[in-house]
Amino acid sequence: MLVKMQHLTHSQALEDANNLIEVLVDAHPDPYFAFGGAIGFYRSFHNLVESLPNEGMSSKELYGRLQTFVSQLKDGHTKLFYEDDANLQLPITFEVVENHLVVNGYYDPCYAW
Repeated sequence: MLVKMQHLTHSQALEDANNLIEVLVDAHPDPYFAFGGAIGFYRSFHNLVESLPNEGMSSKELYGRLQTFVSQLKDGHTKLFYEDDANLQLPITFEVVENHLVVNGYYDPCYAW
């Protein structure tokens, strides 16, 4: 979970992005699949890194970019939480099955990072 909004320098944003990739590669069973393989995964990450502004950005802006990257995994389990938003989310996940919205899982917010 990212801390309350603050301005990050380009190097801080880059370090956070690199840390996320390291955690994804170490912890996710197959972070490459949804990207069409490792090359697609790292190409997408490279595009994210190249888009980071030289003047830095707010932690909320970085969160948005990292969340967009993570959402490409499309696994329904890997998520990022921003401190201000974490309390607004239901601890359940949904999916559409035969045109109906069904609960397909839940999580304990105490374990969100």
